Amino acid sequence: MKNFKIIKEKVFFFLTAVLLITYKLFWGAIAASWREDEATVIWIADNITALNTHVGLISSVGLPNPNLLILFSKIFTIFDSLVFVSIFIAFLNIFLIYFALINKENDYKNILLFLLIGFSTYVSQHTIEPWGQSVLITINALFLYFLFRFAIYKQFYLFPLFPVIAMAPSGIYLAGLTNSVVYVIFFTIFTLLNIKNIKSFFTNKYINFISITSLFLIIRFTWIPFFNKVSLNEISKVGNSSYDILLIFIERYKNTVRSLFGFWVDERSYYFPTMNVNIISDSTNDIYQLFLKFHWFLQRYALINILLIFFLLIFFQKMLDMNYIKKVFILIFYLFLFTSISPAIGGREFLKYQRMDNYIETYFIYLYIWFFLGYCYKNFKLSKLLHFINSFVIIVFVMFNVYFSYNILFDNYQNKSTVLSESDVPMLYKQQITEYIADDWSKTGDSNKIPIFYDLGGGIYDWVNEFGTKYSPYYPSNPYTIGRGFDYILKKKYNLSNSQEGKQFRNIEKSKYIISYIFSPENTGIYSEYENLYFGKLRLTINNNFDLNN
Repeated sequence: MKNFKIIKEKVFFFLTAVLLITYKLFWGAIAASWREDEATVIWIADNITALNTHVGLISSVGLPNPNLLILFSKIFTIFDSLVFVSIFIAFLNIFLIYFALINKENDYKNILLFLLIGFSTYVSQHTIEPWGQSVLITINALFLYFLFRFAIYKQFYLFPLFPVIAMAPSGIYLAGLTNSVVYVIFFTIFTLLNIKNIKSFFTNKYINFISITSLFLIIRFTWIPFFNKVSLNEISKVGNSSYDILLIFIERYKNTVRSLFGFWVDERSYYFPTMNVNIISDSTNDIYQLFLKFHWFLQRYALINILLIFFLLIFFQKMLDMNYIKKVFILIFYLFLFTSISPAIGGREFLKYQRMDNYIETYFIYLYIWFFLGYCYKNFKLSKLLHFINSFVIIVFVMFNVYFSYNILFDNYQNKSTVLSESDVPMLYKQQITEYIADDWSKTGDSNKIPIFYDLGGGIYDWVNEFGTKYSPYYPSNPYTIGRGFDYILKKKYNLSNSQEGKQFRNIEKSKYIISYIFSPENTGIYSEYENLYFGKLRLTINNNFDLNN
């Protein structure tokens, strides 16, 4: 009987994994756009050695980020399909998030957590591309994984890994300094609380070796190259003084406590590129409004659970699972610190809904809290009922997210409006058009240098090439240019290099192929004879009279 139960659980988990793979495949093919930021990351990772990768992407204020995201993205260059890269990134995020807080004693709860994280619409939206803000979701999950094992399960030998984890967020993205500060605060608190066990901190020689090696590599390949190019003074201009940090933190913390459970109940909380009003249908927008109302319910449901738990903590502590209680407390404290510290050190005012794309990384923590609060009870008659209610709420929420995702993806896939959104064009169309170009070029050209131009400003991305000049001091090869995602696929999969590679501003007249949007003016004045093919919102213009010797 026991063996049958194990087999049943494994079969169910396998079927769930298959469904999840299919789910992520659609997100990667339709929702992933691989515009210049993400495409440049993987382009540099694939084409420039680690020793020559001095900085990462340049922020909107013109300040370079460290290169750790690019170095990490070298893993993804094993794929010649950006859809496969998206799926790989999605699963890497999901499994790290899932294993961070898994409870090994409760199999069905593990499955529910797996479903909640894996099928979350908002998590799926932001875990399909190598983007600094969303990669911090993974780093946070890794941090929580080690923190809980150190603080709750007393695995003190993990201590040497804390400095490595603390350095990672700011190495990925300078705004990740907020994360690093929060990590250090947690590490300090729990180190002091367990100071009597300090002899156990360094007992595992393998962990010690991994920690020392990782610290050396990060310092050698990330921070030394970075500070060889960027002065500390440039960075300090962005932040506040120590005195201002303290004053701002004191001023904000009261508002943070009051507003912490006010997020995710209205549209201001979200950064949802695929939810452009000109692309989604009225029915999908109606579902979105229900999505927001569901979060309103979850927040109130969480507050009710918190009040009940406080009551039981005072009078009937034995009725509570203290491991779950500790996890919930740590998660809430993390949200409090992150939200309060960010404006204090020069970051975003999340309480005023500034740049909520930087708050994406906290969403899965809210999911954790909602999930765990319903399972904090034990040893009393109503606990089974409360567990059932929580499981029911989670399952309904998961099913709703799947339905919501289907509608979002369908609208983005079939949309051919004259409006370009930040979600750009589904990656599926980009791969189709690149495949066609490669096949056509194999019939006419005998060189691996392909004359292609990207007219893909679309009114939203017209700034890209000019902004790309900011990379010149660090990368003379001009990696940040419009159409970099197409360049990557052509080179990686078909061994075709753009004939104008290395030029920041490319010449449309020196191109046999032009990729543009269907709503862009056709370049009828450039060629006497041309052919137009259409792939979703993309148009491929082919100059059949192009002089290959040009």
